[in-house]
Amino acid sequence: MDSKTITESAAEPCEQCRIGHCQPTKAPYIYWIKKQVLVFPNAPAYCCDICGQLQYDAGFLATLEMMLQELEFGMQLDKLPKSVAQPDVASQWQPTRGR
Repeated sequence: MDSKTITESAAEPCEQCRIGHCQPTKAPYIYWIKKQVLVFPNAPAYCCDICGQLQYDAGFLATLEMMLQELEFGMQLDKLPKSVAQPDVASQWQPTRGR
């Protein structure tokens, strides 16, 4: 089930109990980021019809990881020191006329 997506037929044997078959379903996915909670109430997943083992869709997890990395990268860019401060307009050099 490594690279399966929820749209493909999923009657694969369960990797946990090896008796049941994993069926596509939706399940809540909860992810902690420091002191914040990120909740996806209807994340695509597979659930075994015998033991109830739940595995989230690999495509969903890959997309989520990519989005979180982009978010973290953006936050890191915000923390970078700004370039050399530009002086305000009044203190900039201005040529004198008539000399």
